[in-house]
Amino acid sequence: MKKASLSIIVVLMCFLAACTEDTFEETKMNQQPPSNLSYSQLINAYLGEGFKSGQPSVQTNGQEPTFILTGGRSSTNEMDEAMLSLFEVVDSTGIVKLEEGNMLGLDAYQLDISVETIYGKTDFPAGFTFEITEEPVEAE
Repeated sequence: MKKASLSIIVVLMCFLAACTEDTFEETKMNQQPPSNLSYSQLINAYLGEGFKSGQPSVQTNGQEPTFILTGGRSSTNEMDEAMLSLFEVVDSTGIVKLEEGNMLGLDAYQLDISVETIYGKTDFPAGFTFEITEEPVEAE
């Protein structure tokens, strides 16, 4: 009986000795806040027309992200609340939508997006960018 108990203790000590800090570092690395937000280049953003972006890619270490629009600007001005209210960022997918019939002028725009998981929140200034252009004239 004593030999069996001693053998069990020796085996347990071997397992414990094998557990080092390296064993737990991978877990710590996976508990990082979101990173690497990337949207595909948006095309067809025309004066007065709405649009819907594609779903972005973002590193979340397997956690469900929540996307939040936190600010924005054109090439000349910060967007106020009225301008920001023209946009919707779908919180579960990150898809950006702009209302049809909006009053945005011909300009380049940047939207600030925050992404949050259980491991933290990351702000992405100018996370989504687009340019409003005149609709191309169709050839006759």
